[in-house]
Amino acid sequence: MWIYLTFLATILWAIATIIDERTIDTYIKNPFVNSLFYSLIGLIVGVSFFIYRGPYPISTTNFIIAIFSGVTYVITIGAYFFALKEDEVTRVVPLTSLSSIFTIILAAVLLGEIFQTITYLGSLIIIAGSLLIAYKPYEKKIKGGIKLSKAFLLMTIGGLFSGISAVSQKYLINIGIPTDVVFGYSRIGVAIPSILFILLAKKEIQRLVNQKKHHVFKNMILSETITILGTIFIFLAMKTGPVGLISVIANTEAMFTFIIASTLGFIIPGFLVQKIDWQTLFQKVIATIIIIIGITLIGE
Repeated sequence: MWIYLTFLATILWAIATIIDERTIDTYIKNPFVNSLFYSLIGLIVGVSFFIYRGPYPISTTNFIIAIFSGVTYVITIGAYFFALKEDEVTRVVPLTSLSSIFTIILAAVLLGEIFQTITYLGSLIIIAGSLLIAYKPYEKKIKGGIKLSKAFLLMTIGGLFSGISAVSQKYLINIGIPTDVVFGYSRIGVAIPSILFILLAKKEIQRLVNQKKHHVFKNMILSETITILGTIFIFLAMKTGPVGLISVIANTEAMFTFIIASTLGFIIPGFLVQKIDWQTLFQKVIATIIIIIGITLIGE
């Protein structure tokens, strides 16, 4: 069941990405606006869980871990946005696969999640396919040979904190704390930096209001709500599934984004924001096949 929940979450995230690409990214210049809406919507959903369930006391240590898992996730988001300022999006997005590597390692060391060799092979194949499906070479030749860019270093840091966040949440679920409680407390952690986001996004929000771009706010609320819904499914998947493999499967988002966008582009003329040449299409199809092979190996 956890596999289906993870795939469902990944599909929802892919849909949110398409909404962002077609609407939000066109109008929003400050990425902290998206972070603010994600934090606030997540907080509203988390508080709603507590209102429905009622108070659920946990130890101070576990409370700190839950809050910490939310804050570390925000660090991941911040690293991603800063990386986008350093490099093009088509080179930054594939680097999100680094989080799976850290999650698998941390889960093995801290949670004792050990798999068969074929499962690790399948995971590596999925990560490789995820990198390939969104890969785009630099248009200009890099002087001085291959270098570690700031974007790569930022995404490495973000991937590490993403792994810490996921493993922390899985630990709390493993010791018997209800999944919705872990989600609710972690949303408080995510919302803590929203005060900073308000200060950083204030001018951008005011600009959109003055220009009467109300549809942008509607699309942003829709996108972030879908993203939060996907996150809820990930938490439900963590109730029974290994967090390391959940992280790997979640990184197939690029594949689903490609499939959904291509399908809509075929049905609706002019839907695709970017035109895809035959070489790029072939690359993405091969990458999709590679990912499917990896998924098959994990399911063995």
